[in-house]
Amino acid sequence: NLKATRFFLTEQLQFSDTQQQKFIELDEIHKHKMIEIDRQIITQKNILFNAFDDKNINIDSLASITGQLEAQKDVEVYRFFNSVKEICDKEQQKKFTKIIRKALTRGKSAPLERQGNRPQRDGEMPPPPR
Repeated sequence: NLKATRFFLTEQLQFSDTQQQKFIELDEIHKHKMIEIDRQIITQKNILFNAFDDKNINIDSLASITGQLEAQKDVEVYRFFNSVKEICDKEQQKKFTKIIRKALTRGKSAPLERQGNRPQRDGEMPPPPR
């Protein structure tokens, strides 16, 4: 939930009014960039998955473009958080770094859960490497 994330950051970092205004500006710019990249990804995926009958389509190229767009999203997220960190004072920066590290650590298990994998039970063989 994007609004909850915004509120959480501004609340945890105890932004001043000026910092909150700058954060909102950065967030709006970030949101528009992410929407545009997502739009491009959807367009690429539509081209790819509507090309079953086209024998001349370069599937690897289309998939590569989609991958590049996904990488752009990662770069944009990094730049956004770096910009947020820059509006923080020294103490807020320390707290910000802790918040981001905690979020990243928590997020590491999420891909497995999204893929439908469940935690291994005692005595079970681990899943094969991907």
